[in-house]
Amino acid sequence: MKKKKVTSLFDKLKLEDKIDCQIRKSDLRNQNSIRRASELSKNLDSLSIKDQPH
Repeated sequence: MKKKKVTSLFDKLKLEDKIDCQIRKSDLRNQNSIRRASELSKNLDSLSIKDQPH
């Protein structure tokens, strides 16, 4: 009985670790997409300024 509790706790920790990893990965992905989006919007801004006749 005691051993089962230990393994379930260990499994729980492993599961939490996996979830942490997934969260970290998705956070990185979000940061990258945010960075890409801001770069794109900057490029669009400079493009629209160039396209306007002076």
